[in-house]
Amino acid sequence: MRRKIKKSIYALCACAGFLSAGLTPWHSEAAEEQIYQASELVFGNAVAEEQLSAEKFSDIDKNSWYYSYVDLLVKNGLIKGISDSEYSPGGTFTAAECSAVITRYLGLEQYASERQKELINSGKTGSNQWYSGYMQTLYDTGIITEGSFGISISDGMVVISEPERCTSPIERYQFASLITKSFDTNTELVSAKSIYPEVCNNGNNLITGGKYDDTVSMYESEIADFDEIPETSRNDVLKAYYNGIFNGDEYGNFNPYSLLTRAEMSKVIAVIIEPALRIRTEYRSLSDLCRIPESEYITDGWGEKTLDRNYGKRILEEAAGRIGIDAKGSSVDVSYTPGNAPEGYFIDVRFYENISSKYTEIERTDISATEFSFVTGTSSIRVMLMLRNSRDAKIEGVLRADISADGSVVYSDLFKPVLQ
Repeated sequence: MRRKIKKSIYALCACAGFLSAGLTPWHSEAAEEQIYQASELVFGNAVAEEQLSAEKFSDIDKNSWYYSYVDLLVKNGLIKGISDSEYSPGGTFTAAECSAVITRYLGLEQYASERQKELINSGKTGSNQWYSGYMQTLYDTGIITEGSFGISISDGMVVISEPERCTSPIERYQFASLITKSFDTNTELVSAKSIYPEVCNNGNNLITGGKYDDTVSMYESEIADFDEIPETSRNDVLKAYYNGIFNGDEYGNFNPYSLLTRAEMSKVIAVIIEPALRIRTEYRSLSDLCRIPESEYITDGWGEKTLDRNYGKRILEEAAGRIGIDAKGSSVDVSYTPGNAPEGYFIDVRFYENISSKYTEIERTDISATEFSFVTGTSSIRVMLMLRNSRDAKIEGVLRADISADGSVVYSDLFKPVLQ
């Protein structure tokens, strides 16, 4: 039976929906005709209503190293100056300002505004501070906890009794920790903007490669002053290096206690929202790589280079053919044997069991996947096969298969047609 099912999976993949990751997935039929711009997919409701630029700031030279970063953030409504005409690039960056920026790139600006109204209505101390809704949002998403920057919690709501701690300059290690934790948010508040929630419960999808692996610890060798980083924040800093968010100075130092300037902050946020700007050492290895002919790439509607859907579909068809399912009474044996991954890509395979119409992840591959198998007692299994760009984890193809114990397989389209 197992061999028969494997053949069915392989054959039916040819009919499966497969589209480029530059597409806009959607859940409801009512929204089927809605088209999003690339910036909306990334920034959600933080997109600026009017197109501004860094030229508005009189204290920023166009030739400065940070001009392009500030310009990118201003145009996307993520940062503001200290006034309409001043940015203060050499000024310090505070925890309060950090909470605002993180909220914006998570797409939770409106949520923060609503939470601030609730804080004010409840009469909580500090609720009138301009940043109270942002701090509440960071608490709600698990990025900060009680005691962070002097806040306390009452009935699930933040109390800001020490505003001076929120408005004090933030140190580099603190910023790295907040950034890393914002990438790890696992909450219904941060919904997926580029893929279905069942594929990735971290809607930000900002982690390089889509997830962390055991190479994170290798970045310690790049940080000359690693031992000076507070022990509780060391892993967060390593993850920041893994993602290419922070880089050391000319001597290889992270300088954990240095105060973050607004110019430095602009670069960090810019590389978060634009992965192409990240600079990092790649310690991961993708075995048995194969090269993709240049002719198999296209340029999508947002001007991004991506795989031709038909070529990518063949890659995932081959991967689906290596899934084995063998029903044994009340249990089901599932196996997966990884094969060649194309150069610059990896195949992410995730298995879910369907219990009372609720899908729960039970197994997944990692970037250096080896053969594995598991046993489940469910009569229905969902498999997601994703072709990911290993540089920024962008999904360039998805096949979804719902497999019953009797061997029947049903595929569903996940994305809109590619825009060329």
